[in-house]
Amino acid sequence: MSGGMIAVLALVAIGFGAWAFRRWRNHLLMQHRAQYLLDELPMMPEPLAKGRILLSEEKLKIRHGERRIYGRVDQIFSYRGLAYPLETKTRKRAQVYLSDRIQLSAQARMLREDRGFRVANVGYVRFVTPKSPVVYKQVDLLPDDELNRLFDRRHAILSGEIPPQVPTNLAVCHSCTHQHRCDKGRKRVRD
Repeated sequence: MSGGMIAVLALVAIGFGAWAFRRWRNHLLMQHRAQYLLDELPMMPEPLAKGRILLSEEKLKIRHGERRIYGRVDQIFSYRGLAYPLETKTRKRAQVYLSDRIQLSAQARMLREDRGFRVANVGYVRFVTPKSPVVYKQVDLLPDDELNRLFDRRHAILSGEIPPQVPTNLAVCHSCTHQHRCDKGRKRVRD
């Protein structure tokens, strides 16, 4: 067999292998999607179950005074002309915290100001918890004036104008990214 014939056979074999791999991968993806729909669709709130995904893992930004605020959305669903932000959280319990409400509210504002979307007054948190089915919880979004107050407070804390308050829940201090600048938080984590 000539070298040219071997090269042609090798190319055919590689092409067939790539085709078979893509077909196998697409089959697995379809199985995964079908299982996802079977498992989660019945638990989804109506705007998510009947809506469509507008954005997924996208960066957004807004201006607040002289400052820019950036964020990344997990998913944004559209239903009946309104956008609904969705955040997925992996936690031991399906519990909504104020930080979730702030995050969803900031995303809603970013959607309005950065993308011009009409946004619902609620968002959703999707909880993935150990050994439990996925849970969706509806969250009322904060009004813009309250969000502005929180943005201003965050800036004042980060710039050193005012000291942070130590949270009542010690677990917050353990996962805080500002431990290095917070004497009270560092002391609580050490104790």
